[in-house]
Amino acid sequence: MNFLHTEYNSEPDDSLEKSMSLVASAISDPSRVSILCALMDGRAWTATELSAVAGIASELPLVEAARAAADGGDFAAYISAQGGANVPRDEQTVSDSTHV
Repeated sequence: MNFLHTEYNSEPDDSLEKSMSLVASAISDPSRVSILCALMDGRAWTATELSAVAGIASELPLVEAARAAADGGDFAAYISAQGGANVPRDEQTVSDSTHV
């Protein structure tokens, strides 16, 4: 990614805009900002600890992990966030609206 442009280029650099929009969407929710700030101390946090820091329901960090994996196209991380490949559908972290 080239941030320093020495000459005018009429073609927009879509990669910078896409990267910035991904970062902005990741921190658009105050609970996510709280979680990100907590994670900056470098230690490992449990989902329960992160939910306490963010003041949210204890399962929400797991839901966020599944959503982030799905949004990023990381199938392995999504399956892991859902509880694994062999977890019954009614025990998965995230379900579709017909199973609520």
